[in-house]
Amino acid sequence: MTSRSNLDSGESLSDIVGLLAESYTKVIMYHDLGDYEALEKGNVSLLEALRVPKEKIEQASRIITLMYKTSDEADVQLGLGDSKKHDELFGRIFDMAKELDAVLGISYGSVQDEIRWWYRYRLSRSKVKGKKPRRVSSFYHFVLALFFIYVEHVRRIRNPIASLKCTYWLAKAGRKHEKDDWTRTKSTLERYWSAKIAGNSGKIEPMLILV
Repeated sequence: MTSRSNLDSGESLSDIVGLLAESYTKVIMYHDLGDYEALEKGNVSLLEALRVPKEKIEQASRIITLMYKTSDEADVQLGLGDSKKHDELFGRIFDMAKELDAVLGISYGSVQDEIRWWYRYRLSRSKVKGKKPRRVSSFYHFVLALFFIYVEHVRRIRNPIASLKCTYWLAKAGRKHEKDDWTRTKSTLERYWSAKIAGNSGKIEPMLILV
């Protein structure tokens, strides 16, 4: 496959991969802490590394941060047993994803497709107050999340093998994240971004966004 790498003179792919992994690790870390201001700054670094035009970065970062904040509100509602309100809030997140697609100038539905696995992954980890977690239900949603991760990557980079690698490394990073092992989360995300960029023929672009 012919390389279409768009690195600037003096740039190193390993440096870009490291920056992407570090930025996304900070995003999920600040999200866990509920520090939305720091989360927004992490989004800015991620968007800059993905070649998003400077005039669009601030708006895109605000949208992504609001998506995270709304998803947290949805988690609270699900924990209270209000699945209807939870799904309503995720409906808003899908609308935000549509807006983000337009701001980034990427194909319609790209970020929206990503939210499908985000939705399933969160359901696999959800706990309803006063009820024991259902292992079968959690496993079902986790498998669906993996499926949507794979489909979303195939749609974007059109490389089935690379998409399998991306799915594996992203799922593994999720496991490290759950253990608050930030060093290994970052190193695993480096493998993820390496696979994703390689699957995109070495080209770095906004279409590779991960939220």
